[in-house]
Amino acid sequence: MTFGEIIRKLRRDADLTQERLAEILSISPQAVSRWETDMAMPDVSLLPALANLFDVTTDYLLGVDLTKKKENICKIRERANEEFNLRTEEGWERGIQILRDGLKLYPENHDLKHFLALRLLATQRSDKEARKQDYLEMNRICEELLASPDVKGYYRSSAIAYICDAAWVTANQERAAELARTTDDMLYSSEVLLCKCLDGEKGTDARKELIRNCVMHLYSALFSFILRPVEDMTAEDILYYYEKAKKLYELIYDNDDYALESAHGDDYSVARALARTGDLDGAFDLLNGMIDRMETSVNDKAWNQSRLFPEKVVVLQKSEPWEVSADAGEYLKLIEEFPEEAKADPRFAEILAKLSDLHQKYSPNK
Repeated sequence: MTFGEIIRKLRRDADLTQERLAEILSISPQAVSRWETDMAMPDVSLLPALANLFDVTTDYLLGVDLTKKKENICKIRERANEEFNLRTEEGWERGIQILRDGLKLYPENHDLKHFLALRLLATQRSDKEARKQDYLEMNRICEELLASPDVKGYYRSSAIAYICDAAWVTANQERAAELARTTDDMLYSSEVLLCKCLDGEKGTDARKELIRNCVMHLYSALFSFILRPVEDMTAEDILYYYEKAKKLYELIYDNDDYALESAHGDDYSVARALARTGDLDGAFDLLNGMIDRMETSVNDKAWNQSRLFPEKVVVLQKSEPWEVSADAGEYLKLIEEFPEEAKADPRFAEILAKLSDLHQKYSPNK
């Protein structure tokens, strides 16, 4: 049906004359006549009023098949996921482009915007500047979502979380902090409130989930001191927070396997702090462990060491070979920040050789 046919049918079903419809909308009867004969279209500002009057959506007025639209959006997501599941940088880029093209067709679709933002946050580009551009694009998309009055709940909280996650890369800390302060208080979160109202098995599950989430939040907060130390923070301060964070993790895991879930960047920052305090044995042990995990991460590894959470299986996230190569190359540069005493140790040369081997072994240009 054309727009004119749709308007004519809705007007007749509502038992309105062209003159009465024109009077309601404060326009001329001739304008309504031109609409119904498909000689003209109404001003965009009149579409919401028409939709409300006839209790339909603007999409319906414009002849958009909502069922077909949803099917198309699902297909766009499926095609993008097929590329992402290849777990290669090229596949990731193709998946991103599929989502961008989808948004050209459906520019106001919140689901596609959110999915694209999520994938951009998990950027797979090996080039550092290219990764920053992905974060900036993600930031822009999230701001578009937040600017829409009908974006609420999960989409809104996720958009804020993504902006905060990338704030240090995008140099957007002030805006991220402003948004963070608009989120719900932890004391009234769903996890806390479920513990108050549920009993039996559901209550047990709710309490365990709250414990795990609280520990993980505290762990992340402590580790933020390590990954983003303030200007006057000493190596001793970093090690202090590291030990506190480890003790928190031990509330969940029953042995030191928790270290396998930490990111390589955590290990590097702590190793550098150890070297600066003169503990070269600890620094080189941690770096060797980091390098071993970088290589084993090419294969998925799952384990469970928690009596409190026997149902929780922790998976060491699989890395693509090119990711390992990129990380090794970056640490080859960063490790030059180590103190001269560490560089003079023969073990330092061994660490450099291992990182160089990883960088070359998994290089996509090999």
